[in-house]
Amino acid sequence: MEVKGLFLLLFSLHQIFCWNQISNISNLLTTYEQHCGSDVLCSTVKKAGSFDISPRPCPLCFCTEDCEVDGNCCPDKFLTRTCVQSMFQFKTQRFVGKHAYLMVSSCSKRISNLREDNCWVPINHTNFLNQVPVYSPRSNRTYINVQCSTCHGEDHVVPWRYYIECPRVNVDLDFYTNVNHLWNDMQENNCTIDYIPPFDSTVLPCDKEPSLIGECNVTGHWEDFDEDILLACKQYRNQYGVFQNIFCFFCNTARIQRGPLFSKDTNFSLVKANECASKIVKNTCVSNCYLCRNNFTLNNKNTYTYCDTTVAINEEYDSKSSKYSAFINVLSWDAVDELRSVLSQRNVTIDSIEENIVNLTSLYEEFVKSGGYENWCQENHTVEKTFPGYKGRKDCSCDDDCYKYSACCPDAAFYQRMDCVPGFLSPISNSRNNKYFYLISKCPIDYKFSYLKSKCEESSELNLFNIPVTDARNNKAYKNLYCHLCHHQQEINTLNFTMDHVKIWNVTLTCADILFPMHVTAFTSLLKLAFDKSCFIQYKPTN
Repeated sequence: MEVKGLFLLLFSLHQIFCWNQISNISNLLTTYEQHCGSDVLCSTVKKAGSFDISPRPCPLCFCTEDCEVDGNCCPDKFLTRTCVQSMFQFKTQRFVGKHAYLMVSSCSKRISNLREDNCWVPINHTNFLNQVPVYSPRSNRTYINVQCSTCHGEDHVVPWRYYIECPRVNVDLDFYTNVNHLWNDMQENNCTIDYIPPFDSTVLPCDKEPSLIGECNVTGHWEDFDEDILLACKQYRNQYGVFQNIFCFFCNTARIQRGPLFSKDTNFSLVKANECASKIVKNTCVSNCYLCRNNFTLNNKNTYTYCDTTVAINEEYDSKSSKYSAFINVLSWDAVDELRSVLSQRNVTIDSIEENIVNLTSLYEEFVKSGGYENWCQENHTVEKTFPGYKGRKDCSCDDDCYKYSACCPDAAFYQRMDCVPGFLSPISNSRNNKYFYLISKCPIDYKFSYLKSKCEESSELNLFNIPVTDARNNKAYKNLYCHLCHHQQEINTLNFTMDHVKIWNVTLTCADILFPMHVTAFTSLLKLAFDKSCFIQYKPTN
């Protein structure tokens, strides 16, 4: 059947239907305060001792007029708006459709002669032809109806347009003289009203980021249903980890996952504060140390300052495969002081390395005597040098990248410090994502400091120092920071080295369970948590 759209410009301004109204905003904000603190809302001031639990760190929010555009309003400011779907379905009497727009949906509480619920009137057979949002060119805001715009002091607004669409029948509005008959036919024929913003208007679409969790109970962990949290999750915009907002976090986690980060200690003293501050350096915050939480901040939607590093973390969730991913870029790390302390105490010289020394010349002579007529790389490792008058062939390679093809001559291989290193760490094999890199993974042959040598070549600890790094000065890549250091011993000897030129590789975590980077205090702790949860940990070179 032909689909016909009938455009009607409305000039009669009345109230509009309530799209998913939050019934108890005060309870919703109390839940938010209990998690984030009582000094993080536009409508409240800090109330000392309001809660017994120290709040967890939450994303920054703002009360400015442009926070709606930036997507970082505090919830008490944002939740006076509503994400309104732009299509009304007659048959179900519900608003549907994939497009939604942010609209002011409640009156200011300062207006004493207007009730807040005057903004909300259900659409029915008596008023469906004069329900329309309005747009204010002055403030660039859309109001759910003219009553709402009036109570916000807007005296010049432009009504939205709409058209009626019926998928199975042509509709001629001129045929109808009774609005009830029109309503009945609209229901019978599954018609819809589609609302359209005015020309030259600036409206805010409620776009959902597909890589974030923007619905409740996607994880199946929600224990206590709350309709207001359900609606706030769909409407509010201020990213919290892999969630569209903190309310989506509430309705996708169990109570134990939302538990306190640190309990407050009423007897917290300056001595304890100093003790805590000293332990931050070692990445071990004490359980009752509120100060430790302050060492971790959420600078913006994806930047975390831990006590050992600052990282940018972009999180995604694939609801189809139930896979969580965190893409981590280390922005800066505070490891110099700790390394200086460790190296000054542990950089012990190996007493004897004679047993590790190989006489390559003697080895080559034995090789030729046993019938190996092949020249190696060094000048004295030729057949003619060992047996004058005889010529040797060259079947092996002395090229710098000979190790890539397992073609190195033995003397070149002996001094070769490169190795094929896995760029991943996982208790479960995942051959599709298993990548290997040729990295400098051994200290120089004659290196004499046992601590760095063992850490470079043997350590399997999961921490910040065991992630591959690249030296930006020459673009050489190393298995870990220790391998880089043992190739720059002169810098260590002066204890005057910096790591400004050392770029730690990016890290990707892929997990069956959602991680909560905002709830750990050290990046090393996040890595260990990912390993304990059997995540696939992957390293990639920085750009």
